[in-house]
Amino acid sequence: MKLELHSFVVGPIDVNCYILQNMVTKQGIVIDPGGNPTTLLSYIEQEKIHLEAILLTHGHGDHIGAVDALRDATGAKLWIHAADAPMLSEAKKNLSVFMGFSIETRPADHFLTDGQMLSVAGISLQVFHTPGHTPGGVCFYLENI
Repeated sequence: MKLELHSFVVGPIDVNCYILQNMVTKQGIVIDPGGNPTTLLSYIEQEKIHLEAILLTHGHGDHIGAVDALRDATGAKLWIHAADAPMLSEAKKNLSVFMGFSIETRPADHFLTDGQMLSVAGISLQVFHTPGHTPGGVCFYLENI
């Protein structure tokens, strides 16, 4: 399987966002779409990526700003750890209201768990629950990336 990882700096406080693309199937995953949905969607369209999933490392507002725009445009499913799920729908909980903007999204479609082997878009990632920054913070491991 040939994968490509593309990074973008997005949102009002410059968050790293990643698009992981399966070059064989043309499927993809977005990680932490904190903003700039037009830029992300333009790239997805240009590369003809079928976006399967949106993965969140945690639920802070600066990481979720483009979630619903991407979901609406692509039908991608949203994944987050259950401990951070309440942050999605409350600007105070996700701290966006304290950063000078207010972000709220629809609930997640799926929950991530520690040690989970997530297979989506023809890509297998291992999920590690890494609480600290937030209760539901996670890291994703993909061999060689």
